[in-house]
Amino acid sequence: MIGEDVMDLNSVVKDCQSVIEHVLEKIRSKRKIETFDIAILGLLISQRNKADSINILFENSKYSEIPILYRTFFEQEMYLKFIFQKNTIERAKVFYLHEKYLNVTKTDNIIKSLGKDSKKALHLKAIVDQKIKEDNSNFNNFEELYKDRCERYEKYFKGIEKKKIRKKSWYSFENKSISNMKNLMKSLGSGEFYDGTYGLSSDAVHGSNAPGILKLVDIDKEKSIGNLTESVPIPEWVLENIRSALYLELIEFIKFYKIDKDKDMRSLKAKIEINTLLQH
Repeated sequence: MIGEDVMDLNSVVKDCQSVIEHVLEKIRSKRKIETFDIAILGLLISQRNKADSINILFENSKYSEIPILYRTFFEQEMYLKFIFQKNTIERAKVFYLHEKYLNVTKTDNIIKSLGKDSKKALHLKAIVDQKIKEDNSNFNNFEELYKDRCERYEKYFKGIEKKKIRKKSWYSFENKSISNMKNLMKSLGSGEFYDGTYGLSSDAVHGSNAPGILKLVDIDKEKSIGNLTESVPIPEWVLENIRSALYLELIEFIKFYKIDKDKDMRSLKAKIEINTLLQH
């Protein structure tokens, strides 16, 4: 049966790596790597790593931490779905800038929390300034980097107070009504997964599921004793969802970078299409 090789999660992870390497090689041969490339490739690489980690945990019956990885995987799936939906380059650029914006604003908050002119704050700032210089960037200190990152990101939120921009989701830059993950999922036609797939993993992310990962077994009612074992394992459909999501993303990835006609990608594309048909 085609299933095992095509459906195996290890195989999907390897396919992701093949596509990533092929795209990087093609980009380098034609142009420089742009910020939108970093955003898209970063998401796919992160998802590949999470899929690999989830598979390892699953194979070793270590189920309790899978929901944490799966929730983040699912969020990144929505980000890629949003990016590939339309206006791909612009959306990917904003996602890239958002990450840079968060880095500088959080660093700024830490420095301010220590007391702007305190010894601790000045020491931290000196370390940050030195790191910026070592990175051979175009900036001499944190102030210059902070100003640049904020200006480049905040221009996508014209008319909104700067303090409020920090609380805005990056994907709301085109449509203010898409203000949170629930609204994003609805806009992408995946709203039904919010309370299910996404919502059920919330307890694991926040750590409040700890008692639920254990189950009392072999109970001796007379002595009121028993043994503890890890609770009900994660269902197979979690792996199936990950496989399906990755293959659908690879199709979009291959289409966006126009590598479907490349010799090394033809057989892989056919495999992906077969897998997609099997899953839908």
